[in-house]
Amino acid sequence: MESHNNLDADGLKNAVCRILQELGLKYQTEQYSHLQSSIIGKRRRVDVVVTDNLGETLMFIECKAQNTSGTTEDKLFRAVSEANRDKLLGTPSIIVFSGCGWSTADMRHAMLNGAVRIEILRDWLTMYFMYEKASAKKSGLR
Repeated sequence: MESHNNLDADGLKNAVCRILQELGLKYQTEQYSHLQSSIIGKRRRVDVVVTDNLGETLMFIECKAQNTSGTTEDKLFRAVSEANRDKLLGTPSIIVFSGCGWSTADMRHAMLNGAVRIEILRDWLTMYFMYEKASAKKSGLR
């Protein structure tokens, strides 16, 4: 498994985009959320927005890289809160994280709230979108 421990924020976002491209998924980067889901009341910019063929939002992806200890609790708490708010408002949202600056407690909290390590993102997205396609076929939505 490839290690992504030394990625900065842009490197992580680029790694996420490469995986989306390899899976044939469409996406846009640095888009403002249509949900107004920032927990501090300002416009929220989403790192990556996965879209369908018509440009409709399928999922938000926030990228969080942390190579040293420090501000991880605040950074992660806010990202998890906003992702959970997105879900409540009807848009699936995940946090993709990398780096070795996360404490065990931070990683546990993040993963229990829908965060995914970059190292397993390809498999996670493959399973998620296979399930979505199967569900659409069952309900006749295709």
